[in-house]
Amino acid sequence: TLTHSWVLERLQKGRCELSGLPFDYQAKRGHLSPLTPSVDRIVPQLGYTPQNCRIVCQALNALFSTWGEAASLEIVIAYLKNRGVHFE
Repeated sequence: TLTHSWVLERLQKGRCELSGLPFDYQAKRGHLSPLTPSVDRIVPQLGYTPQNCRIVCQALNALFSTWGEAASLEIVIAYLKNRGVHFE
């Protein structure tokens, strides 16, 4: 039940709803950038509804769609810690 205006409103913000990184609108068709905007279903088993969707960068959407957000977060945090990034 997503509408054109729902998607357009989020694209106009120009940033991934999760990472805050700016979207890459210059990617060529068939050649996605990791920062190309993508519609992500928060709960994959549910439909494309405003309550279940967000606009994120393609890299996060691909990562989440394969292993889910929780597993992806666990791996990314471990990677950052291994790289010397410390969390409070």
